[in-house]
Amino acid sequence: MKKFALLLLLPAAVNAAPFLSSDATTDTNINICSVSLNAGPYVDKPLSTDRKCYFDLQETVPLATGTHNVNAKFVVNHPVWGRLESAVANFTFSKPSTPVQPSGLLLIP
Repeated sequence: MKKFALLLLLPAAVNAAPFLSSDATTDTNINICSVSLNAGPYVDKPLSTDRKCYFDLQETVPLATGTHNVNAKFVVNHPVWGRLESAVANFTFSKPSTPVQPSGLLLIP
């Protein structure tokens, strides 16, 4: 079974988003990673050159505060048998809420 993990990249000069990442697959027939966020439609992404699945979880819309569910699977487009999909790997994570606004600010001479 392949492992999926959530990579939280810290913002630097550009805004970074959380990415879903998998272990590399040794099966050279696999060419697609298919991901569904919060029971939405599956989105197909080609595997990276290092044979891993990378998926930007905020690619289409920013994630809301709270718990999120990701389903991912590997896909082979076979010339004879058509689209073959692996079993679904499930991953759950939570986005924390934003901090409260500061109060009691003072200018100290």
